[in-house]
Amino acid sequence: MKKLILILTALCITFAYSFAQIPTANMNTFIDNLDSSAVKRATAGEFSTDSDKLNAKDVFDLNRTIFSAGYVPGFNSSDSTAVQAFFGVPILNNAMYFGVAGVYSMNETRVDYNPYSATPSQNGITLGKEVTTGSTFAIRPVFKINDMVSIHYLIARGNSKQVNEGYTSFIDDKNLSAITNTTGNSQWVHEVAVGLVFGEMKLKIPVRLTINDAGNSYSKQYGLTKTDVANQYSEETQTGSTNTGNNTMNLSIAPEFSMPLVAGPMTGLNFGLTLGFDIYGMGQKSAYYSTYKNTPVNGTTTERKQSAVTNQEGVFNMNADINAYPTLEWSLADNRVRLIMEPKVGLAINVTNAGNVKVVEKTEITDQTTLETTTTSGAKSSLVQIIPYIELPIGTAFKPVDWFEFRAGVSYRLGFAMTTGSYEALTGGKYKTFNYNNGFESTMNLYTGMGFIVGEDFFIDLYLAARAGNTATTTPSPSLLGIDSWGAQLSYRL
Repeated sequence: MKKLILILTALCITFAYSFAQIPTANMNTFIDNLDSSAVKRATAGEFSTDSDKLNAKDVFDLNRTIFSAGYVPGFNSSDSTAVQAFFGVPILNNAMYFGVAGVYSMNETRVDYNPYSATPSQNGITLGKEVTTGSTFAIRPVFKINDMVSIHYLIARGNSKQVNEGYTSFIDDKNLSAITNTTGNSQWVHEVAVGLVFGEMKLKIPVRLTINDAGNSYSKQYGLTKTDVANQYSEETQTGSTNTGNNTMNLSIAPEFSMPLVAGPMTGLNFGLTLGFDIYGMGQKSAYYSTYKNTPVNGTTTERKQSAVTNQEGVFNMNADINAYPTLEWSLADNRVRLIMEPKVGLAINVTNAGNVKVVEKTEITDQTTLETTTTSGAKSSLVQIIPYIELPIGTAFKPVDWFEFRAGVSYRLGFAMTTGSYEALTGGKYKTFNYNNGFESTMNLYTGMGFIVGEDFFIDLYLAARAGNTATTTPSPSLLGIDSWGAQLSYRL
C-alpha cells in the first residue's frame, strides 16, 4: 500500500507540473522527439526501452508495448504544451507487430477588438481581429513484418499562421480604411524508413521529404482606403505586398548502420550519414503593387498603377553529416547498476548558394506611356560551413529493488564552425572570405527520471531534463538549473 501511495503521489505531482509548464518545440525538434520512451529521455537516449523510433541499434525494440499514454513531453526550443500516445498490437505471437505513435500540440489564439488596437478613428468605429493558428502534430505508424524487416512512415505538420484584420469607418461607408496582414511559417513532412537485420548487423534507411507550404516564411498585406469629399472628389487607394522566403521542397536520406564488436566494454560500432538538398522551388520572391484612383465631380478620372516584383535567383541549400560512435556498456552489482556511453565524432557541412537579385518595376498612368524597368543587383554567393564536432552522451540506471529504478544521463556536444564564402560581383570581380568568428558551439543537457513497476505489466516512468549551452563562446549559457522539460508515462507491456 505504501508503495502504491508513493507511486500515485509522484505521478500526480509530475502531471501537475507537466500540463502547466511543459513546452513543445519547433517542428524539426518536435519530430525528432516523437518517441514514446520516458526511459530513453531520462538516460540521454542511451536506454531505448519501448522506443518507437527506428534507430539502427534498436530497430525492433518496440514489440513489448501495448499501450502508452498520459505522457506529456517537453522539447528544447519550445513554446506550448503537447500530449503523446502510443498503441501497439502484437501479431502471430510477436512474429509481426503493428503500432502507431502520435504527438499533438494545440496552439490557437483569437482576439477580437472593438475598438481595434490600431489608431482610433476620428468619428467612426474601428473593428478588428487577430487569429493565430500554430497547432503541430506528428504521426508515425510502425510495422514489423518479421525478424528481418521493419517499416515506419511519418507524417507531420508544423509551425504557425497569423491573420490580422482591421476596418475603420470615418463618418460613413464612403470614408473607410481596411487592412489585412497575414504571416505564416508552415511545413509538411513525409518520411518512409526501412529497417533491416542481417544476422547481428542492423541497417535503417529513412527518406524524408520536407515541403515548405507557401515558403518557409511568408507575409501578405492588403490595404484599402476610400475617401469622399462632398461636391469635390472621391479617392480610392489599394496597396498589397507578398513576400516568400526559401520556398522549397527538400529531400534527405539518413542511413544508419550498427554492427556488433565486442572488445572490453565495447559491444558495437555505429555509423551514420545524412544528406539533404533542395529539389524544387529554389528562390526568394517579393511583390508589391499599389493602385490610386481619383474621381472629381467635374473633370477626368485619373488612375495610377504601380508594381514591383523582386526575385532572388539561384538559391540552393544542401546539408550533410557523417558520424561514427562505439557503444560502451558496463554492468555492476549483479546488473543492478548499468551504464552506457556512446562517444560520437562527426562532421557537418552546410552549403548555401544565392544568385543575383532582379527587380522589375512597372508604372501605368491614365493617358501616359507605360514605364517598365528591370534592374539587377547583388553578388552571386556560395557559402560553405564546416562543423567538426564531438558528442558524449552517458546514461545510467540503478535498480535497488525489483519494482523501482532510478535513471540519469548527461549529454555534451562541442563543435567548431568554419565558414568559407565565394562571391562574384555584377562587374565580374570575384573574391573569397574565410572566418571562424564565434565558431565554438557548446551545449550540455542533464537528464534524470525514475520508473515504477505496478504488478507485472504496468509501468510508470517519469523524466526531467535541464539544458545549458550556447551557440558561441560570446553568448551567456543558460543556468544548469533551468528546467527544459518534464513529463510522465504510463505503459502496459507484454
